[in-house]
Amino acid sequence: MPEANRSPLDAWDLPGIAAQCDEFSQEWRWLATPQGDRVRGGEALAARTRLMDAYRRFPALDPQLPQHLMPTGWPREQARLLFERGYDRLGERPEEWVRRILTASGLDVPAGLDRRR
Repeated sequence: MPEANRSPLDAWDLPGIAAQCDEFSQEWRWLATPQGDRVRGGEALAARTRLMDAYRRFPALDPQLPQHLMPTGWPREQARLLFERGYDRLGERPEEWVRRILTASGLDVPAGLDRRR
């Protein structure tokens, strides 16, 4: 028989999810700073790929409940903003790198390569 006085939030490992969000923020905070502007070429492509891979699990982990139901300081918005800022900070550099490699190899650049998000 279910416990009547348990919170619906008990269905998730909130401390574990918050810890993963914090680790993400610690690892990628640098990208949203001027240091992120110095990443070029293949490093920019690798950084964007790793950033996207690191962030993509959070929408599935997060309960996606309204913020007012979440514990105080819930890091969902902070992680999302950091992802967006880091992604945007890299700008066109990853796409430029891919275009350069394709062109140097004599290959056609696919239409829409530089479309973002």
